[in-house]
Amino acid sequence: MEIIVFVLLFYAAASWLTGKLAKRPDGGCRGITFGCGLSLAVGMTVMFIQAVSDPNVEFMAALVIVPWIALGIILIAQAVKKQ
Repeated sequence: MEIIVFVLLFYAAASWLTGKLAKRPDGGCRGITFGCGLSLAVGMTVMFIQAVSDPNVEFMAALVIVPWIALGIILIAQAVKKQ
C-alpha cells in the first residue's frame, strides 16, 4: 500500500514540476538539472549520515561528501530560480 502512495505522490510532484517548468523556454534542461541536483543532494546526505554514524570511519573522511551535497543544492537552486 505504501508503494502505491509513494508512486502517486511522486507522479503528482513530477506533474506539478513539469507544469511549472513547461512555462519556461528551457524547462526540459531545468527539469534535468533539478532531478540531478535532487538525487545528488539526497543520495550524498544519506551517505554522509551513514558515514558519520559508522564508528569505524574517520569524521574527516566523511567531510569529503559535504561539497557534493552543496553541489546538489546549488543545482536545485539554479533549476528553480526565476529569471
